[in-house]
Formats: sequence, structure tokens, C-alpha cells
Amino acid sequence: MNADHSDTGILLAYLRGELDSDAIRKVESRLLGEKDLRRQLLELSIEEAALTDWARMEQTLVALENKTFENEPIPNKARPARRFPQQWLAAAAGIVLAGFAAILFGGRSEQSSNSPGVARLVASVDAEWKRDPHRENENLPAGDHELLSGSVDLDFVDGAQVSLSGPARFKLISSRHIHLETGNLVARIPDEALGFIVTSPQSEVIDLGTEFGLSVSEEGLTDVHVIDGLVEVFPRKAGTWGVKVSEGQARRFEGETAGEPAEIPLSSRASLLGDKRHRDLGVEMLRGSVRIASGLSESDLTKQQTGPHWIDLIAEKQGIVLTDPIEITLDSPGSYREFGNLDLSLPAGTRVNSYLLHFRPSSYKPVHGVIRFDQPIVGVICSHPHLVATDAVFGVTSVSYPPETAPRGMEPGPYFDQHVEKHGYPADFEPDEVILSQDRSAISIRAFATPEVGYYDQVRVLTLAPEGN
Repeated sequence: MNADHSDTGILLAYLRGELDSDAIRKVESRLLGEKDLRRQLLELSIEEAALTDWARMEQTLVALENKTFENEPIPNKARPARRFPQQWLAAAAGIVLAGFAAILFGGRSEQSSNSPGVARLVASVDAEWKRDPHRENENLPAGDHELLSGSVDLDFVDGAQVSLSGPARFKLISSRHIHLETGNLVARIPDEALGFIVTSPQSEVIDLGTEFGLSVSEEGLTDVHVIDGLVEVFPRKAGTWGVKVSEGQARRFEGETAGEPAEIPLSSRASLLGDKRHRDLGVEMLRGSVRIASGLSESDLTKQQTGPHWIDLIAEKQGIVLTDPIEITLDSPGSYREFGNLDLSLPAGTRVNSYLLHFRPSSYKPVHGVIRFDQPIVGVICSHPHLVATDAVFGVTSVSYPPETAPRGMEPGPYFDQHVEKHGYPADFEPDEVILSQDRSAISIRAFATPEVGYYDQVRVLTLAPEGN
């Protein structure tokens, strides 16, 4: 039987959770057998999603716009507001329904399995796969994957970053959708990937601009932990509505079990992932557009980034004792937009770990990130001459650093102002900024580089290295 207008009321009642269990079974039985009815359901779902989201959009925007660096030792600095693109509403409705359709109608992938890849493996630690091993920088195709042990980081084509800890069984459905059957993951979603979907056997999590974790047990439980921002969770139970989970909250979803999801203690990223790589590198926390860069090729630091923009955190030489004093750009807590020679230096005999923050974009888009280290920061190098002079001391030997003639470092305010006027950049762009926290454990970076002239925004961070490190 073909779908027609007489089915509209039934389908709307189905979408709104107004049918009893017998009526739900009848509708779903028809949906499985009638393609036209499925199409009508999708069209109605898009309309319903748009209407529902429109009604709550202002409240969500206000909540996200007013977020600040709670509990962060960054002095006098508010977290940059997330701004939704105007087309987000329609895109989100389509994304929600694409995921819903894949689940309801046989779990079909939104992207062909012949695809060259929907996500790239950017880092792995002690990773063991059930089938063929995957290497860093390899593109993973849509389909089923099983991580037996270790941890991996995936960058999705549309910008989402997902970290998984084994044992984990998961399916890459598209560049905007991952299904976690069992195991733990943490997803960090930049603005360009808003609407990213993570599903489990018990729930569907729609991102509203956030970092969140998922833990799915063999016993049929899904725990959702919101580390930063806001998500909406749709239980995989007919006739239920979405549940918003805000920053600092965690909820447990139990499949077909009736009742509200239980409130549970929040788990941190490290608790969910057992983040051995970050701890081994002396990094306690990453926020914003910062990612760990490992397995670098010789030319990686000279290539322009394509796709989503990131500040790459590169662990350079660790536990190195300075044989001579070295010039640094800054070492005191505060906010900096000028990076001239302040006549500062670290004395010989200082034992340090070195980290390079690297950003070379292919378009005009500022990025912002925060890194907290497990040891105090004793020096920051962010001027061109200081970076060039210390490449040989701290640089990774297997990587080619930009040539001496390439503009590097962070641009000071007056230079930036001249560039804005010369090239006509939008007025809301701001100069590069470095903030060192009062306890010198965290550094905040806002970077903007001009792609057509090949600028490199780079900062070298030196932390104290204890004896035996």
C-alpha cells in the first residue's frame, strides 16, 4: 500500500510519541515494507525537527554564548563564544534524520563502503586491532572496526575528533556519524562539525557544540558524560523525547527500560580513555582546537593544513639540560600581544621539556586552544629569531623545520593592525595572543596566520623537567 495524505496524522503521532505500543508496532511494520511511507516519514521528521529546534534555539544559544573558563587558572579571560552558523538548524534536522533512518531501516551506511575513508587515524598508543593493523595517517573506510586494546585518535572529514579506548567495537557510518557498539570514546566537536552524531545500542547523541564521552557496556548500558558544552540524547526507545545533558553532567541510558535516565558521577576524559599518551607527554589537559601530533613525517611542519584547522602540539626533546643560556620571549604570568625581545633568558644547567605549538592554515580562520602541563612552564618562545635560534637545541631530528627566511612566531598587535587594514580582514579578527596562567601550568593561545604569504604561527613552550625524567 502506498503512503498518502491520510497517513500524515498517524506518522506525526508516531514522531511525537503519542501512539501506544500496538500502534507503534503496526507503523514500524509498514515502514519496513513501504518505501513511500518511509520517505513521507523522513519529510515529516525534518519539518518536526526544524519546528522543535527553532523553539529552543534561543535558549541554547544564550546558554552557550555565556560560558566561561570555569575552574581554569586563566586570568581575566572569558571562553570565546560559540556562534552557530545560520544554516545550522536545517543541517541539524537533516543530520538527525539521516542517523535515524540508518538505524530504523537496517543500519545502512550513509556513505559507500567503497569510500577512500571517512576518518583519518592521527595517533595511536599500543593499539591492537582485531583484523588488519591500521597505521597513523591512514584513512579508515566506512564499516565495522574493532580495537582490542590501546587507544586511537580519529579526525573525521567534517572536523570532529574522536578518541577511542580498547576494547571497543565501532562502526564508521559517515563523516558525521560513528556508532559505538561497546567501549569508551570521547568526541570533541569544533563549530564546523556541529551536529555530529554518536549512536549506541541504547541512544543517539546529537552534539550541540561540545566535548563529551560515551561508555557502552556489554550489559546494555550507555553512559553519556558531557565534559564541555551541551548534547541532546535521544533514547533508542520508541515514543521517547530527547534529553539535554549539560556540561558537568552525566546520565545513564538503559535501552528499553522505562523511566528517566539515571544521573551518575561525571568521568573525565582521562578516566574514560586512560589517556596514557597525554600523561606520558606531561600534558594534563587540552581544550579548544589543540591536538597531539605524533608520527610526523619529515615535511609535516612545512605543509599547509587543509580542512579543519588545529594547533598541533608536538613533543620535542624531553629532559634536556641546557649547556648554554638561551633567550626566551616571556616567562611571567599574564596576557601578551607583543612579542619583542624582552631580554629574558634561561640559565645554563636548567633541565627542560620542549613542546612546539604549530599552526599553518590554508584559509583565514583564527583558532584558540588551552594546554595544561603537569610541570610549571619556565619559558615561552614565540618570536621569529628566538624560534630559529632554538630549533637545533630542541627540534625533533627527523622533522624539517621551516627555513630561516619563513615568517614564524606570533605577530604583535601593531603588525596585525596594519595587515587588517591592508588586506581588508573582518573587523572582528584580533591579533595573536598568548596567556600564561598565574600558576604557570597552563598556556592559552589564540592564533591567526595569513595563508597566502606562508606564515607559521608557532610557540615553543619549555616546562621544568624533574630529575629522572
